[in-house]
Amino acid sequence: MFHNQRGSIYRVILAVIIAVAFCFALLWPQYSKRHQGKRLSQMADLGRALAFAEESYKQQYGHYTPLFKKLDLPLPCPMVTNGQGPHLDCPDYTFQLLEEGVLRISHKQLPVWLEVDVPQGTVQCNYADNDWAGQDLCARMQ
Repeated sequence: MFHNQRGSIYRVILAVIIAVAFCFALLWPQYSKRHQGKRLSQMADLGRALAFAEESYKQQYGHYTPLFKKLDLPLPCPMVTNGQGPHLDCPDYTFQLLEEGVLRISHKQLPVWLEVDVPQGTVQCNYADNDWAGQDLCARMQ
């Protein structure tokens, strides 16, 4: 009975594969946005932890340190020292103490950055003008 319908079985399998690929293509951008928003929130939490550790370091030594490995905190990413100065180099973000009391967390590919006020521990999300991806990321973080 099915010997005569062999071509139709292949068409059904092809239709199922196309439907699955279409659903994947529709859902992947939403998954990616959610994942990037979650990752940005994790980086903000790490920035707050670094700010707290920096404040403790300042109370003990009288100044902040751009070398995060001197802080009493386990670092998830390696410290790198190059032309930009010492910074924490994570896969998507870099952490750098810019000036006295400001920690900057920059995204490597998107024009999005977080500024952490070290004494207060507050995080402010910033993005380049007219950048809808940065605007969406900052909105997801809040």
